[in-house]
Amino acid sequence: MEERSLQTLKDMLTARGIKDEKFEPVGNPMNETRMYTFGGILIIFSEKTRITTQELGNMIGFASENKFTGGVVLS
Repeated sequence: MEERSLQTLKDMLTARGIKDEKFEPVGNPMNETRMYTFGGILIIFSEKTRITTQELGNMIGFASENKFTGGVVLS
């Protein structure tokens, strides 16, 4: 399922002019997430059905601290 999601994201991002060869895994300190980068954009897959405001803040903080300034996609 995740592979299909990544391919769809790649198609969408490439259509918007964001170029990269592949998704690079990003190590992360957050539980129940997998993270990738593509063209400077941070992609976060969460396994949770609900994300709290604090968890979202932590994700945005992680992106900022690690200089992912191209944007964040949360799925």
